[in-house]
This record gives sequence, C-alpha cells and structure tokens, in this order.
Amino acid sequence: MSMQALLREVFEDTADFASLRTNAQGQATHTFRLPHNITSWRLTTSGVTTDLYAGNNVQNIIVTNRMFVHYSLSDTFLVGDRPTMGVNVYGTGLTGDERVNFEVWSEAVPEEVLRASGVAFERVNIPLREMTKEGEHALIIQATTSNGLNDAVRHSYRVVNSHRLVDIPVFYNVTRGTVFEAGRQGLTNITFTDAGRGQFLYELLGMRRVRGASSPTRVYLCTTFRKSLTSISCDSSSFTTASKWRICSRSMSYSSWYLCSNF
Repeated sequence: MSMQALLREVFEDTADFASLRTNAQGQATHTFRLPHNITSWRLTTSGVTTDLYAGNNVQNIIVTNRMFVHYSLSDTFLVGDRPTMGVNVYGTGLTGDERVNFEVWSEAVPEEVLRASGVAFERVNIPLREMTKEGEHALIIQATTSNGLNDAVRHSYRVVNSHRLVDIPVFYNVTRGTVFEAGRQGLTNITFTDAGRGQFLYELLGMRRVRGASSPTRVYLCTTFRKSLTSISCDSSSFTTASKWRICSRSMSYSSWYLCSNF
C-alpha cells in the first residue's frame, strides 16, 4: 500500500446552502468547502431587497482533477458474495498512453492490498475478496499513473445476511416513561390499543403473511369488545391472490376467533 493521494470521501448532492445579508452596494462574501465530487456544481443565487425588488442568477462551477478514479461497485452485499469491481481513470492530464497501477484494500485490513494494472481510460476488473462479515465496511481505491498523477476514493458498503425484510411486532405494556424501540431502517408504525383489544393483536399480526402476498398486510381491530369479537379490518390491496378475508369461529368465546383467507 502506497497511500500518497488525497483521499476523496465526502460526496454530497447539495454542496452548501446559506442566507447572507449584503452591504449597501449589494455585495456579500461567503466561503465554504466543496465536497469531493468530480462534477459540475450549479450555483444558484437569489436576492430580495427591503422594498421587495428581487433577482436571481445561475452559474456552473466545474470541479475536477487532472486524473480521477472512476469505478462501479454496489454498496450492499450478501454474506458470501464475491464481487468484481470495474475501475478506470479519466482526466485532462491523460493522453491515453499512460500506464495505471490500481490498489484496493479494506479500511479495516490495510495490509491486504489487491493490485491490478492497465492503461488510461480502459476498464480493469478487480475481483474482490469474499464478503464474510456482516456490518458496515469501507474500501480504499487508489490509482497512480506513469506520469505521476494519483487519486484515491473511499467506498462505504454494507454486508447483510439477507435482503429479505420482515415486519416484527413488539408489544409493550405502556406506562409513564415507556420508550419504544425503533427499527434500524424504514418506518416504524406504533399502534395503541386497550388491553382488551390488545390480547388478540399478537396472534392476528402473526397471520398477516400468507401465500401470494407481495407485502405484509396490516391488520387492525376496528370495534370494541363486548361478548365477542365482531369485526376485523384488513388492508389487502397488496395481495396477488389472497384478496378476500372472512371471520371464522368455532365458538363465541374470545379465544376461538380466527382470521382466515380465501385462496
């Protein structure tokens, strides 16, 4: 590993946003640091006076290097995946005859370096090591050309055991100061119900995944309990086959009601 290039790792869609007050001549100065994107930024300015005269202006700011790394690699993998990364270099400082040396290593294990070589502008495929550890990781991708130019990029990625996501219901006996556990990603739905209704919620939510479903169904109790459960509301718009539901019972007791599907 020969880390010499400035590491580019801050990549944003919006570089900066600020509100300024000008002087009497309508001038203002603002300084900020650009992210590491190789791109053309659109600088949009809008102004308004105290007597409500307004105007705006748009300019482009080109940000580039004489040589920069360009690569293709996913940011999510499964445990056991053996991905291949495609990488090449571009830039105004290249003619196409330069030799390019590529180095790739894990941020966690910098001494294990993968190396490949090629020619400027041409694609080089680098097989990566097997993804064995679940969690958040990062690779450093560095390129050095024969005319002395270099560039390095940090690529963050995540390794998971499965792409399959399942909604998991968690039940609480709510008291003052209760703190709810939120999911690590996506939305968390919180449903409040009285203890009478809530005694059936666990079983009903456990039945919501049925054959032919394209996504989980949300089941809610929609009436109060008297002597028996009288009604259940089901959102089945996402189902491909099991689109009709009925209430089945073997007796009039609370524990004998079931949510059944018509296939």
